[in-house]
Amino acid sequence: MRVHTHRIYIGKPWPLGIILLTSIIGAIIGLLSIAMLVLLFGALLFVLPLAIMVVTGVIVAGLLRVYFRRP
Repeated sequence: MRVHTHRIYIGKPWPLGIILLTSIIGAIIGLLSIAMLVLLFGALLFVLPLAIMVVTGVIVAGLLRVYFRRP
């Protein structure tokens, strides 16, 4: 029984190939970081009004406590 093997030659990467590969990887990472920034900005826009309402409620509650404690 004979086993047939084939030799596969993988050449050294050329400088242009390395530049193209790194630029593709950089573009993918850039797109992912932009998507994350958009998600974080959306979360900030959702949480910011809630935080403002909580702070305003605490201030109003403090002022009302002082007002109603006066004899």
